[in-house]
Parts: sequence; C-alpha cells; structure tokens
Amino acid sequence: MSYKRHLLLIIALALAVRLVYVLQIKDLPFFATPVGDEAAYHRTAQVILEKDLAAGKRVFYQDPFYPYYLAAVYSFFGQNTVVPKAIQLFAGVLCALLIFYAARAVFAPPEAAIAGIIAAVYPLFFFFEAQLLKSSLVVLLTVTAFYMLLSYHGKRRGRLLFFSGACLSAAIVAQGHSYFYVPFILWWLFKLDAGLALKQKLSRLALFCAGASVFIVPVAVRNYAVSGDFVLTTYQAGTNFYIGNNASATGIYSPLREGRELPPFEEIDAVALAEAGAGRRLSPSEISSYWFKKGFDFIAGSPARYGRLLARKAVLYVNNLEAPDVIDYYFIKDRSFLFNIPLLSFGIICPLAILGIFFTLRDKSQKVTLLRYFVIASFLSVILFYVFSRYRLQGVPFIIIFAAAALSRVGRFYREKRGKTLVAVAIALAALVWLSHYDTAVTTPGLGYDVTATMYMDKGDFEKAAEYFRQAIGKKPNNLSVQLKLHSNLARCYFELAQYGRAAAEYDAALEILRRNGPPSDKQAEAAMQMGLGFIFQRTREYDKAVAIFEEVRDKDPGRLDVRVTLANIYKKQGKLKSAVEEFDYVLSIDTANIVACNNLANIYRDTGKFAEARRYYQRCLEIAPGNPVVTKNVERLKDYEKRKE
Repeated sequence: MSYKRHLLLIIALALAVRLVYVLQIKDLPFFATPVGDEAAYHRTAQVILEKDLAAGKRVFYQDPFYPYYLAAVYSFFGQNTVVPKAIQLFAGVLCALLIFYAARAVFAPPEAAIAGIIAAVYPLFFFFEAQLLKSSLVVLLTVTAFYMLLSYHGKRRGRLLFFSGACLSAAIVAQGHSYFYVPFILWWLFKLDAGLALKQKLSRLALFCAGASVFIVPVAVRNYAVSGDFVLTTYQAGTNFYIGNNASATGIYSPLREGRELPPFEEIDAVALAEAGAGRRLSPSEISSYWFKKGFDFIAGSPARYGRLLARKAVLYVNNLEAPDVIDYYFIKDRSFLFNIPLLSFGIICPLAILGIFFTLRDKSQKVTLLRYFVIASFLSVILFYVFSRYRLQGVPFIIIFAAAALSRVGRFYREKRGKTLVAVAIALAALVWLSHYDTAVTTPGLGYDVTATMYMDKGDFEKAAEYFRQAIGKKPNNLSVQLKLHSNLARCYFELAQYGRAAAEYDAALEILRRNGPPSDKQAEAAMQMGLGFIFQRTREYDKAVAIFEEVRDKDPGRLDVRVTLANIYKKQGKLKSAVEEFDYVLSIDTANIVACNNLANIYRDTGKFAEARRYYQRCLEIAPGNPVVTKNVERLKDYEKRKE
C-alpha cells in the first residue's frame, strides 16, 4: 500500500471509530455533564472567563493548562462542554498521524503503517478524548515534542528544539509527570553528536530549555505573585508521591481520607492533614515537602516493603488493568464493541512492545535510543507515584511504536520461514500476555455504574438510577463502604418511587453486610441504614416499627438531635404528646436555635390549648428566624384558636 493510502486509511479509521463511539455514549449523563476532575476544570475555566486571568488568588494545586484551554474554547463557542471534547477527538486523529510519522522516522514504512493503524483505533485514546480531561492533550503535546526532536535529528534546525521544548513545557503545565522526560531529552541531546564541541552542546541544551520554560515560567511567576511562595507549577506533587508510597498504598490511587476522592476534598485534606501533622500553618511548598518527607520516611523505614510495592507498581504498569477514574473504562467496555476488538488492549500491545524493545536492543541509532528514553520516562513517572490509566496513557504512543516494530519483525520471521524463532517468540509473547493479564484485585468493580446511577439520581430520574445501581451491585464490589452506599442509594431510589418494600429490602441487605463484615466501631453507617428503614415505616404509617428503630438509634447515640426530632414527630402522630414534648425539650436544651423543634413544640402547646406556652415558643422561633413564613402562619392559626376559645 502506498504512503498516501496509509495516511488516508489512518484518517478514515480514526474518524470512523470516534464517530461511532460518540454515537454510543452521547445519551449517557456524563457526556454533557462534567463530573469529578472534569467539574473542577470546568469551574476553574469559568473563573478565568469571569475576567480573573490568574484563576484565583492561591497557588495552583491542580495542573493549570487544561482550565485555560477550556476557557479559550468557551470564549469562542460558549460554555458548551461538548465542543472541547469534539476538538480533542479531532486532535486524536492528528495524534495518530504524528505517531505514524514518528514511527516512520524511527524505523521504516511497515512499522509506521502498523503503528498508525493501532493508534487510530486504540480505544483508550478516544475514551479520554471524549472526556473533559487533560489526558488526550498531554499525549498530543508529548508526541509532538518527540516528533520535533526526531526532525531535529535529521535537519539540525534550532527552532525545532525550541518548539519541542515548548510542547513539553505545555505538557508539564498540563500534567506534572511530564517533568520526567526532561532529563532524558537533555542527556540525548548532549550525546547526540560525539564530536561536537562542549560549547555547541550547551547551546543546544539551552535552546531546548528556553522552549521548556515558555509555559513553566509564567505559572511560577503567577504562583509567586499570589502567594510569595516559589512553586514552579503546582503543590500537588508531594501529595501524589505520598499516596503512591505509604504503608497502606496498593499501587493505584486512594484518597488521603476515605470517600473524599474529588479534587476539592483532596486539596483540603492535603492542607489540613499536613498542617495538623506539622502543628502550624504551612505554605504550599511546605505542604508538598511535608508529604514528600512522609513518603521518603516510609521508604527509608521499610525498604523491603517499599521494594515489594515498587515491584507491584511495575507489574501494574504493564498490566491490562485500566485503573479506574470517575468515568470507568470497564463501564464503557460493557457498552461499546469498539473496546472489545481483539488485540487492541494494553494487555496485548505492551507485551508486543516488550518484544519490540528486545528485538531492537542491538540498534544503537539515536532515534531508537530517544524512543527508549520516552518509554523509560513514562514508566518511571508512573511507578514512582501510583498507576493511573490516564497517567500511563502519556507513554502509550511510544509503546505502540515498539509494538509495531515487534509485529513487523514477526512478519519478517514468517516470510523467512524461521519456524523455531516463531515458536520461541510465541512462547515469550504468551508468557508476557499472561503476566499482563494477572489479576491484581486492586480496584472496585462497578464504579462506572455507580457514577452513572448517581448522576441520574441527582437529576431525579430514579427509574434509571435504580437500574444502574442494581447493575453496580451485580458487579460485586469488594469495598465495604461502596457496598453500603450502593444499597443505600438503591433504597433511596425505591423510596422515591414509592416501592417501599424493595427499599426496606435494600436497607436490610446493607445492615446484613455491615453486621457480617463491618468493624464494631462503624456505628454511624449502621445508624444511617436503620434510619432509612425507620423513614420507610414512617411513610407507610407503621409507627410502632418506626419508633422502635428510632429509639434504638437514639439510645445508642443520645446526641443525635435529628433522630430525636424525627422521633418526637412520630410520637406526636401517635398521640404520645408527653414523650414528644420531652424529646423537643431535650433538643432545645442542646441546640437553642433548632427552629424545627421549637416550632413543632409550639404546635403541640397550641393544639392542646396551652396558648401562652405556644406563643412563647413561636416568639422564640421568630427570634431565631425573623419573618419565617411557616412560623408566621402558625402564629395566625394560634390567634384563631384563641378567638374560638373566647
């Protein structure tokens, strides 16, 4: 096939799979509504659009490039979150072409064709391109920097070095892991021409560094201007390092505090825990240093344990597992045939790439050396922190090129009828594929179903929410808190749909899970499930059952004022007015501004003819909330009661 036909095929395939993918996911709630990190980037972009070009008055915690990209897109097309995704999908086509050109520059046309075709249809590329995330742009910027370096190797034009540095600078400001590529590139440039004078070599390095500072320096200046603290890009690195290197680390992301994975919580917790540990207020750079120190303390204190953790992360890097984010790869995989095309998973491409690296070990050319450096940089940038699909994605283009080299070499072995070699290659590949598919058991199944269900629930579509919560439960998540949340949320959906029997069954299931697996101290979760059951019995007017549950919760935790208010209201409906008054009095003795208890107590006194007491409590309500319409209306009713009595 000719060069032009290869290009047309790559473009056609890339466009086709992206169009089909968008048609498959366009009706899912998260396609048009930002969630998780997407929502954080979207909010920051809105701040920038509101004439705050500095994007706030604090040092950046999240990488700032992507919010500025969003703000630029929004300024032209309005705040339609689909537009930046469309741009990213078209950029993905360009990225596939760049991978084709890069592979052609490093190896030969056959490898280029294979690499370009794989890149065009590789599911993880368009999976992230269709999200409001930085990942796809980071890949494009890194591949562009790589291709410009290859072009510099052939043409020796200084501007190519500068623009390569600028692309990597943008990638760094978009994703801090990109720093790892810099020392490898500098070393490669330094060794590029053995006979070159030192002054010329240093000049070359300076030119690349000048480009690499294009985006980093303005961010560093901005950070210093708003805080007086020197932070190059963000102060998130220390937190990320500790998350990946501590006694409880599993190799993938886990929040500093359980259940607080979202960006605003992560920053709040990173600051609060660091300052609590240090016993004083800390600057952003000190917060990052604090977490780095804790990570290094773990490494120094438990070197053997750290060695096992590092080995685990290395295995996770080459593993077929796509460590989940808020939008779960496996949720989409269940819905799109594009994610189930044979031979297009990372668990196949990475083993092929390892073979490709082995086949090219004797190739000492500078272009192949640069390709190796980019793979090593990606590998280190991930395993020294923690394994995340979108972090690993940055290195996938270079892994694809090595995989293409392996496939091309195998094709040559076949044409040359080298049977023994092919058998050896098949055995090696089978072993590597087995390793890449080894079950690591570090993720929680059903995450994507949970996120989708929650979004439907927030929109009030309880039928669809219940459907997805049921599917999430069917995935049998291995995390106790996730199991409880799923059953609780499904119960809430059934409650809103007036399917009270099914709602009660879900709360019962959650309580059974908790009693079977939960720690004895987890009383709060048990109380939440019991209260859910209590509210069901309250709604179905099974007041005796409701009272029994709420009294049990109250007795276990006398300080739960919300339980006492609910219990008092049920007592009132049962006609147990003395018990109701006792509960309301207790609540008001602790929380003097509890307007619900105060108003309901006044209502009891009004209804029982104790008008003076009723007026006193209504007056107290109006002191708490002047002009409250509910209380004002009750005061008018009190006047009517008094007139009737007269």
